[in-house]
Amino acid sequence: FGLWFGNRFQPRDLGMWGLGQNLGQAAGPIFAGLIVIISAGEYGPVWPAGFVIVLLAALFVLPIRRVR
Repeated sequence: FGLWFGNRFQPRDLGMWGLGQNLGQAAGPIFAGLIVIISAGEYGPVWPAGFVIVLLAALFVLPIRRVR
């Protein structure tokens, strides 16, 4: 990996990158299904709830200044 990323890249970083990529795609349908169940079969609340979840995720990422 040093050829592409320099000496700063560690193999464990690839695992965190994969987790970050796949966790949202795995959790999204679960949360959407729960929202549909809670809203008695209506799909309308899924979009506003998704928007709120994205805003919350962005707020959690904002304080990150750098990665070691």
